[in-house]
Amino acid sequence: KVLGPVSLVLVLLSLAPSQEDTCSVVPGTPGLPGIPGVPGKDGRDGGKGVKGERVKTGIPAIPGVRGESGEKGESGIVGPTGKIGPRGPPGLPGEKGPNGQKGIQEPAGSSSCDGKPGLPGLPGIPGTPGPNGKDGTKGGKGDKGSTGLPGVLGDHSDNGEKGEPGLPGPPGKVGPRGQRGLKGQMGPSGPKGEKGEWGDYKTNLTAAFSVARFTNVPPRRERPIRFDKTIYNEGGHYVSSLAKFHCTISGLYYFNFHVTLRGSLCLNIVKQGVKVLGFCDNAFGTYQVSSGGVVLNLRKDEYVWLETTEKNSMLGIEGADSIFSGFLLFPDP
Repeated sequence: KVLGPVSLVLVLLSLAPSQEDTCSVVPGTPGLPGIPGVPGKDGRDGGKGVKGERVKTGIPAIPGVRGESGEKGESGIVGPTGKIGPRGPPGLPGEKGPNGQKGIQEPAGSSSCDGKPGLPGLPGIPGTPGPNGKDGTKGGKGDKGSTGLPGVLGDHSDNGEKGEPGLPGPPGKVGPRGQRGLKGQMGPSGPKGEKGEWGDYKTNLTAAFSVARFTNVPPRRERPIRFDKTIYNEGGHYVSSLAKFHCTISGLYYFNFHVTLRGSLCLNIVKQGVKVLGFCDNAFGTYQVSSGGVVLNLRKDEYVWLETTEKNSMLGIEGADSIFSGFLLFPDP
């Protein structure tokens, strides 16, 4: 049965000792503290209690008399040393102390410089050898030494047999070239040579020409083309007034031309009024060079020239020349 607050106070008052019992009892020596028991396991949670009835507040209990203090117990076991606390701030500087007494000056001692020199020390340990020095410069040639004493003459013995000749040594180096000698005297004339063969005077015959045309006017068709500038015409074999080559030496000749054109051009090589060869070419909007050549056998007083057809767009200007050339290859025997 659960007691209410009033009932609990009455029970405590009945159990409290009377004043007589308190005065007659002498307190005994406190016992040593017992060894702590092993902590028990946590108990299970109890069930929820029944809600008690609310009662009116009872009369406050009378406070009991305070008992006398018991004797001081024995000191407990010293615990482990605690950790060192943080360093405190520096203290304030102390006051300056009084000056000390002045010291007594002792008389000066005698100098040790007048003492006798000590014994020489032991020689030191030799150091490690240093690195080899660089080769010195070559010294000059020394003076010739004096002649030594003659050696003792040995016993005379018979000559041995002559040995076989040794192998020839390698050829020596070529010596420097000597100075040029003086010019020798002229030798005697040699014997007269044999008579040579008869020469051919025709091998010295030549005929050659080269002429150029400098005009923008097209040449007339089927007429000899006139070349107004002579480049070479030794002997006058090219006749400018006729615009023809005149053969004065019978033989084989070579003729060629290099002409500039702009448009259509047909050019013929003519011998004695007969067409030998014809060349045609055309170029529009630009300049072009046309070339041709032939070997002809000519007899004396025959003529050779160039002429065009109705296609005669031939030019002769600076940088775009037109030339006609020919020369003798071999004269007739």
